[in-house]
Amino acid sequence: MDTRVQKYRMTCWMGRLFVVLSLVASWGAQAAVESVAPLSGGSTWYLIQWPVNHPFASAEAACLSPMNLPPWLIGVYVYVGTAPNATYYASQGMLNCVFLDTRTGVNAVYSAAARYPGVCPIPTVNPTVPYVYNPTNGMCERPILACPDHAHGTPCACDDGYKFDAAGTSCILEQYTISLSGLGGVVMPKETRDAYALVSKNDGSAKSGAQVTLTLTVVPELAGQLPLTYTGTLSANAVSTGSTTYSEATGTDGKLPFVFTAPVAGGLHTITATCTNCTNQAMDTIKVPGCSVDDLPPITDPEVQLFEDNPDRSDETRLTDRMKEALACLKRDAAAGSPNVGSAYRPPAYNQHLIEVWKKWRRELKNNEEPACAALKTKIQGHFKTHKLKETQEPVVGSRHTVGEAVDVTISLPPATIDAFWPGCRLYRPPSLRTSDPVHFIYR
Repeated sequence: MDTRVQKYRMTCWMGRLFVVLSLVASWGAQAAVESVAPLSGGSTWYLIQWPVNHPFASAEAACLSPMNLPPWLIGVYVYVGTAPNATYYASQGMLNCVFLDTRTGVNAVYSAAARYPGVCPIPTVNPTVPYVYNPTNGMCERPILACPDHAHGTPCACDDGYKFDAAGTSCILEQYTISLSGLGGVVMPKETRDAYALVSKNDGSAKSGAQVTLTLTVVPELAGQLPLTYTGTLSANAVSTGSTTYSEATGTDGKLPFVFTAPVAGGLHTITATCTNCTNQAMDTIKVPGCSVDDLPPITDPEVQLFEDNPDRSDETRLTDRMKEALACLKRDAAAGSPNVGSAYRPPAYNQHLIEVWKKWRRELKNNEEPACAALKTKIQGHFKTHKLKETQEPVVGSRHTVGEAVDVTISLPPATIDAFWPGCRLYRPPSLRTSDPVHFIYR
């Protein structure tokens, strides 16, 4: 064949090729679609050729039996020609299998091109609307669907903190679990303890970015203290100012580190950890030991409580009759000194309470420098002063106050003048107490 004729025919073939490719492109000019690559197939083109004098039994057999492309064939993958059965090939997910005689004579060869259907993945979102393989572009497609609530993008992806439900139609909150590590045991006053909260997904992997809230409550070891003295704190690190709450997001390892700082006074601290989307809350405790000195025993006697509530209470009604007469005499004779009765009859239980207050302060706390005892020390010192006890005069068991035959009377006169009055009123001031407890008088 003349070279010019061959070039002419080649030009015609390429022009037809352009038309076919244009038609193929036009097949995809439809509504917007969601497109993903197939799992297999779809991307491989097969060249089928056979000699004119040795054809396959049918065009279908030719398209399903790819052979190697001889080097003398035109190196394109879509051929212009007449498809013997275009409908069949389309139904098989292949492009039209068309033929071209690229040479003349006995060596003429018919050639065809096709690609097999792609295997499409199952959609994560709305799997009831499947992907369909598009043979024109080798992709798996379906119409773009509106994303459910809490989802975005194409294809749809759930927002952070959400995941698709089992049906793949809705985004639901992810569920996490939270735990605490590093707590428990004892932390000494003013010391610190490093700990952390850990948030995990259902599969056990760490959840980063989870919002964690830590709260601290405490039961003080000693009642009556200021909360500041017995309440610990939580903070990001040992140098940060802490409080009873701390909130922050977990890191890439799913952990939220924090520091517990112990107070000066004792108590049992409970730390509770919660997080957004967590199905549980985690709790653990830390004990801060208190003062080595015990508090005063609680008052259970109602009569003692009356005196406790009014330390200036002076019960003269339960003095003995003779003591009442003696006291009246002293008040009359020392009237110039404005006698004031500070204490008269004392219930034995109240007298015992005064003994305990005096001993607790004078023997156990006055010189105690333990940080954990600071609050108790302040409390007992105040109690000591409220009862107007004297460090030089220890209350004693069997005090005559408890039988109504002793009074404490303050008189604004010189001691010598006072000593001139009480003998005539049948009262007595023991010499050992005239300096240490000058207001104390007993019946003689």
